[in-house]
Amino acid sequence: MSIVIKNITLKYRASINTLIGEWNMPAKDKFIEYSEEQIKMLGDPDLYTRQVAKMLGVGVSTVVRARQRLGIKVPLGQKKNTIRAKTKEHKRPGKVKQETRTCLHPECSITFIVIPSRTKQYCSHRCHSLTVDNSHLHSAAVLAKRTKSTTPVYKRYKALVHRLSGKTYHENIDIINPERHPRTLNGVDGGWQLDHIKTIKECFEQGIPAEEVAAVSNLRMLPWQQNLMRNYN
Repeated sequence: MSIVIKNITLKYRASINTLIGEWNMPAKDKFIEYSEEQIKMLGDPDLYTRQVAKMLGVGVSTVVRARQRLGIKVPLGQKKNTIRAKTKEHKRPGKVKQETRTCLHPECSITFIVIPSRTKQYCSHRCHSLTVDNSHLHSAAVLAKRTKSTTPVYKRYKALVHRLSGKTYHENIDIINPERHPRTLNGVDGGWQLDHIKTIKECFEQGIPAEEVAAVSNLRMLPWQQNLMRNYN
């Protein structure tokens, strides 16, 4: 057993020595002989290392090794034929111009920073919705375009009634829910729900417009248990 372990150790030791010898070998250079034009290019102080490498069709490390072998020292820093971005006319790439704007909402004075190309004029979506009138987005023509043609008629009618009912509720909350009962989903203790006195299905079958179904006179608050049981009556 000890002989086997010794042989394995010697084998690994030999392979490690081989690797160390390869690492210590001098790096191969693509330049075997240097022409006068190449030497002139390698020693040009007005060219960056990357530019020289691109012109010679070699890598940057090859250019560095070639300069070391020839004893060529090129000064570091800015080159003569390049422009350093110090002035306003030549700004550093990546530095984006910004400007400060004030929210256009009449009761808001919050300022925010944006780039000039942005069309943002409000600090938040809330300020935008309170200032801009988007009622046209809820018109019948716009909603008709948003709805798929394959959607069943009753499903479209029901969705429209719920949308209009929510709007009516928020505009007339003091009439519909003066006690401010919490609106919740089914199964929540103490939860209430917005109910249609005349059900949506009944109104659909009678051909009543969705606007009349979502009117204040047809809305009320019910505990979720009572609202749920109405579906089984």
